[in-house]
Amino acid sequence: MIVPLVSVIIPVYKVEKYLARCLESVINQTYKDLEILLIYQESDDDCLNICKFYQNKDRRIKVLFLEEKCLGLARDKGIDSANGEWIVFVDSDDYVHPQYVEILLKTVESTGCLTAQCRYKKVFNTEEITKRLSFEKEKVRLYSWKEYFFEVFSKSDNGHTPFGVWCNIYHKSLFKEIRFGNIRFAEDSWFTPRIIYAAKEKNIAIIDDTLYFYYQREDSLLHQKPKMMRVDRFFAKNNAMNFWLKNNDTEMYTLFFSDYLNCLILDYTDLMAAYPTQKDELDMIRQEIYKVINNEDVYYSEYTTLHPRAKNYWEMIAEQKRIILYGYGERGKEYKEWLMKFGIRIEEIWDLKFESQEIVDGILYTKPHELDDKQIPIAIMIENRFIMGQVMSNLREMGYEVFINYRIVEQAIKYKKYEMYLPEIIENYRRLL
Repeated sequence: MIVPLVSVIIPVYKVEKYLARCLESVINQTYKDLEILLIYQESDDDCLNICKFYQNKDRRIKVLFLEEKCLGLARDKGIDSANGEWIVFVDSDDYVHPQYVEILLKTVESTGCLTAQCRYKKVFNTEEITKRLSFEKEKVRLYSWKEYFFEVFSKSDNGHTPFGVWCNIYHKSLFKEIRFGNIRFAEDSWFTPRIIYAAKEKNIAIIDDTLYFYYQREDSLLHQKPKMMRVDRFFAKNNAMNFWLKNNDTEMYTLFFSDYLNCLILDYTDLMAAYPTQKDELDMIRQEIYKVINNEDVYYSEYTTLHPRAKNYWEMIAEQKRIILYGYGERGKEYKEWLMKFGIRIEEIWDLKFESQEIVDGILYTKPHELDDKQIPIAIMIENRFIMGQVMSNLREMGYEVFINYRIVEQAIKYKKYEMYLPEIIENYRRLL
């Protein structure tokens, strides 16, 4: 029996703290017939030495060099250099389950599919993986390419994604005319529609095994202060929308539309807040937003519709002399920045996961604790209403009485952002009241 070679493509740039963990997880795969391509982009850390160390340690590793600092071009270099029948992509700050390749490969081989997707998990540290998984063909779900997109969009909060290439395995034949291109941010958004469409002659397989661990680090492209390269997401998403228009597929265009509009608004407001003097460079995104929302139906989407009391919510929060944020997850971090930008004084940030107290920029980060002032407003930054209810119950037992619901904060910030950066949305909101 012929054992297929699998090419693992790993772009490397400024990841010296995480690279060894990533490479250890790859070289220790249960499936051994691998070609591991490290695409090194010059940086001022120790990544090159780490790459060379592992190249000397494992003959399956090849180090390739790329002058440009671009994730999309790095992956393209890997594709062009790959000898494997199958290709997987791993980001160098993440890590994978020991059976990542084995189970994905069994999935496509047993079904005849050209691509398959596993679950991923967001992690904040290195999790010990001890459980050995068994491949069960009867648990593999097969979809047409359209059904695949509907499925992964609906499960995007449950470990599946329409935009992450790292939890998929792809047959090399799919790359005949498809590359990531010179897009520095959100390159997956442009790549995924084309690669799945290319695989449409056969079914797409999905499994629910968690095989990819997506590390959340503070200094990554997604978590640091927004850079102007985020403009590239506009081009990536716009290219994806044009792809569906070109193929006369209104179903897919509609499915991708809400994500497109959300990213337009999110990126424009974030970048305007970070770079107020570069308004002209961002004007193309603003014009696209207004062009899109001139469609009457769009005013009833979740991204352009405000709660009737959104203005009152903002005024109520603005009146507070100081508040406490409870919950420092993804939303807590995002809304902290907006509240501070809008002049709201955050006294403390509470989260049960904080192991010690720390003061940063005058804000105390700590676990929930007793304060003399039981009337200080506490904004609960937790989306799950059941968990939020439990948190509020626990805080009431500690004597606290004033709480601001997550949804109230969300609507208040949305109102203030639009008032500052997208006033036409506010004008239409007022007309609808």
